[in-house]
Amino acid sequence: MKILMYGDFNFAGGPFDGATTKTRNIYYCLKEKYGDIDIFNLEGWRKKPVTKLFELTKKIRNTDVIVFVPGARNGTLFTLRYLARFKKRHKIKMFYFVAGSLISKYLIENPKYISKVNLMDGVFCETLGLIQELKDLGVENTFYSPTFEIRETMGFCDKEQNNNELHFCSFCRVTKQKGIDIACKAISKFNSKNKKKIIFDIYGKLDDSFKDELEEFVNNSDGLINYKGLIPDDKVIETLSMYDANIFATYFPGECLPATVIECLKSST
Repeated sequence: MKILMYGDFNFAGGPFDGATTKTRNIYYCLKEKYGDIDIFNLEGWRKKPVTKLFELTKKIRNTDVIVFVPGARNGTLFTLRYLARFKKRHKIKMFYFVAGSLISKYLIENPKYISKVNLMDGVFCETLGLIQELKDLGVENTFYSPTFEIRETMGFCDKEQNNNELHFCSFCRVTKQKGIDIACKAISKFNSKNKKKIIFDIYGKLDDSFKDELEEFVNNSDGLINYKGLIPDDKVIETLSMYDANIFATYFPGECLPATVIECLKSST
């Protein structure tokens, strides 16, 4: 049995999000159970879309099973439409792992894609609520598959206490809808009224539309709010373990079961 894994693996070491983490985790689990797994890496498709499309087509024609984790909206709808064509023509099993919860919204706005989803051999969702939303739309081939994390759990870290400061962090995409602005405003207000200070370190991919606002928060914080960039994949748990708390004030519409929550639990943050 030949298995093809489709997703944004980002093995080049650049920024990654929850969908990337999910793609890697599923890939490592499949590889452990089934051995050699072929991959189609979405990374770089914007620069060479035609080349990547030819690559995908060639790989699909040489596989028995496709496991895919599409990313953003356009990627999701395009993937469903494109893979459904091969599902009809070839005896290929296809399993769709949903990242986030926006798929139900996409299908409400684009009901013609419901038939494409129903062609899949399994649609794996992070929450029971999303499963019910899809069933209400007529999608029946759903399965419960909560977000998981395969990194090693760190033992409880009894952090050294400092009477003058606390260390908080944020580990997610750095964008307004992830609540970074709410966290910065709250911490700035706390620090302005208390002798004990909160030092807030922000990790993750910085959204260009939020760059100026974040710089303003950082520049006006007297060094108490810092943008730290990206954490290497193999240093995530270790880095998070150094903090007293993680702030995740998200109001992102597609939020489902965020991997950052599980990563913090594993790091004893």
